[in-house]
Amino acid sequence: MNRTVARLAAPMFVVLGLSLAAAAPAAAQEIIVSHGSSLVGELKYGPDFTNFEYANPDAPTGGDVKFWAFGSYDTLNPFTLKGRPASGIGLIFDTLMVGSADEPSSHYGLIAETMELPLGTVKARIHRAHRLLKEKLTRQGLDWVPEGE
Repeated sequence: MNRTVARLAAPMFVVLGLSLAAAAPAAAQEIIVSHGSSLVGELKYGPDFTNFEYANPDAPTGGDVKFWAFGSYDTLNPFTLKGRPASGIGLIFDTLMVGSADEPSSHYGLIAETMELPLGTVKARIHRAHRLLKEKLTRQGLDWVPEGE
């Protein structure tokens, strides 16, 4: 009995999966493309910025950095389930986005060149509402200062 049900159910799941995959692109056609994101106000830095204002691009390079930690390790692979990875080994990897120290809740692409948000997400709705409110206030001759800045 179980084999019969499995034989009948498998094609139905394939058809359901294909129909959902075909419907997904139609639902996500409107996308916000940005170089970063902020939950509070506008981004401080434009898409072509090279460094944050608080960072010195001409700082001296070279030298040694030494960290210490309690305990020991027996692997340099942070993704293994066996062994004890070295403390701080995750610091050698870059992330897709990096936060700005002089802006609250802002992130800019570090490895990622752009960030795409479908219009249906909460973050995209907040971004769109800020933009529309700014445009409306500007048309009325008022200054745009979001809360928290």
